[in-house]
Amino acid sequence: GDRARLFAMRDASPPQVYMVVNLTGRAFTYEPAENGSIPIRGAPEDASVDTFATVHGRGIVSFYLWSRSVEGRLYQFRLSTASPTQIEFGVGVLPTLDVRGFPAEANLRRWAMHEDGNNYRVMVFKQGSSSSLYQAAFNGERGRYEYGYRSRDQVSLRGMPAGAIPFEGASLHDGRNWRFYQLGR
Repeated sequence: GDRARLFAMRDASPPQVYMVVNLTGRAFTYEPAENGSIPIRGAPEDASVDTFATVHGRGIVSFYLWSRSVEGRLYQFRLSTASPTQIEFGVGVLPTLDVRGFPAEANLRRWAMHEDGNNYRVMVFKQGSSSSLYQAAFNGERGRYEYGYRSRDQVSLRGMPAGAIPFEGASLHDGRNWRFYQLGR
């Protein structure tokens, strides 16, 4: 829609996120939920809250966490459609998604996702790089994300400011252009 959202993980149990909304187009403003943050409900025990991705696609906000015990497995959550007060595991979505085929040097802990109007994509950094990303798209026939499926094998980030934190990033497709965001110091 017309409002971009930025989510940040809160160190709490159960896991929770803060939601920040871009109301002016140039600045994000903290918009507190009922209790200050939004709880993540029903997360499997092995879900890693070290990194997460959010995707807004087809009018739905989805959240993704990696499994700590199954390499290449994503857990899928959805922001409650009744009101944005909780994030629910597997409600109205496939609860688990597999990501297959990335090269061995792909770092699945440095990643981002987006929906571009046609495809849902997972992008991961090449190990040791802050500028090379590998891509996978969701293959509905096989029910999984596949490296190189409807994607360029690699995408390069150019011109990132020196103050960017190379391990924190987010991806967004605004309907016309793909954008990549990294936090700065």
